[in-house]
Amino acid sequence: MRLAILLVFVAACRGAARSPSEVGVTPPAIELTTTGGKRVALAHYTGANDQTIVVFYRGFWCETCIHWLRALATHADEYKQRRIGLVAIAADEIADMAELQKRVPEVTLLADVKLSGSVAWGLVPAGAEESTAATFVIERDGSVRYRRLAAPTSDYPTYAELAAALR
Repeated sequence: MRLAILLVFVAACRGAARSPSEVGVTPPAIELTTTGGKRVALAHYTGANDQTIVVFYRGFWCETCIHWLRALATHADEYKQRRIGLVAIAADEIADMAELQKRVPEVTLLADVKLSGSVAWGLVPAGAEESTAATFVIERDGSVRYRRLAAPTSDYPTYAELAAALR
């Protein structure tokens, strides 16, 4: 009986669907909106760099999120030299995002107003009006090298954790 239960458990685990934004997976292609109102594929940014840091943040009103974006922005020159892109995505309205862009000009801000991209990446809990705070490192080929979702202790990784994920 125990062997049968174990075999059912193993089979269920093998059949479990992987998250669309899990490490090693290429997440779904998504289109977002620039602060200028232009629709653009996220792949436009991730494919232009050796690696791209992609941050999903709650919105222009989230001070914790803005603090993380500003911390990342302080490394913009280093990223540029290393061919690392920096993109941040939220469900903000374009006007709000354009205002935030003035505070973090080193970060490419993209709007996911209807959350369709965030949902496709598996980052919107049922009934939520915003995505889960998350930080990714995406390889040029589009695959996820590093993923850190919000945790009860903190929304974002330490910079040292992120730096260790960058090659």
